[in-house]
Amino acid sequence: SFSTTITNSIATKLPLAGGTLTGNVTFGDNNKAIFGAGSDLEIYHSGGSSQIRDVGTGNLQISANSAIEFFKAGTSEVLAKLNADSDVELYHDNAKKFETTSTGASVTGSLAVSDASTTRTNLDVDQAGSALAFAIALG
Repeated sequence: SFSTTITNSIATKLPLAGGTLTGNVTFGDNNKAIFGAGSDLEIYHSGGSSQIRDVGTGNLQISANSAIEFFKAGTSEVLAKLNADSDVELYHDNAKKFETTSTGASVTGSLAVSDASTTRTNLDVDQAGSALAFAIALG
């Protein structure tokens, strides 16, 4: 009957409040998933790049209990790791090049500094466990 058909059809739809979505939601280019009463958060693909935009008045906050990791799409190549209560690691071509430490930062490879605002600074160098210190005059 018509009544049974309508009842069964409605029963297969996601309710307006609550419910569980068990499949994918597909959006076309420039179609946005928009969140917040003031449309504060947008997630979409522009056709050329993927966008996560906080367009409201607050901050975009990403949180994790242990780490936030960024990878090159479709690979295991690490771009950056932000480890909770620890360090931040930046990578170049999957090789760690910069890491914050409890006492400052560590750089693997060369470090180029330009447009330094100070006229003199101390630079500590640790080469294979042999520490030496020297001063560099800048500018």
